[in-house]
Amino acid sequence: MLIFKPIPSTGKVLGLDVGTKRVGVAISNSTQTTALPRPQLPRAWKDLKASLIALDPAGIVLGEPLHMSGEAGKEVQSVADLAALIAKELNLPVALFDERLTSHAAEAAYFEQRVTDSRQTRASKAHSVGQIDSTAATLLLQTWLEARKNNP
Repeated sequence: MLIFKPIPSTGKVLGLDVGTKRVGVAISNSTQTTALPRPQLPRAWKDLKASLIALDPAGIVLGEPLHMSGEAGKEVQSVADLAALIAKELNLPVALFDERLTSHAAEAAYFEQRVTDSRQTRASKAHSVGQIDSTAATLLLQTWLEARKNNP
């Protein structure tokens, strides 16, 4: 079990939906009531670290990729390692939060709003994936904010 210092109740909080190549990002307002999507970030630590520092969060919530049964998936250790790295190198409070269904809900929400064009270019498809990643991060962070408000 990983134990991190608690995230303060004021200040911007980042939500991260961690993938193997990229990271979906969301940020809260300083009162921690609303989560908004941000552009995705690369997964490479050097780039990710610089971006996290620039965003200057009070804390970070990472999606914990559990199976529908609640059991840890193979990606859980990678996310836990990243959480420990953030806590150690950036001295930031970090929380792991169950992300089950956020990626699926983000895809459904994105494709419900957009009709896919069969002639879509690779660049626009990559942009779509980035929007889905950040939407998943936004759903994750908003759920965490509401859970925290309802159960301090």
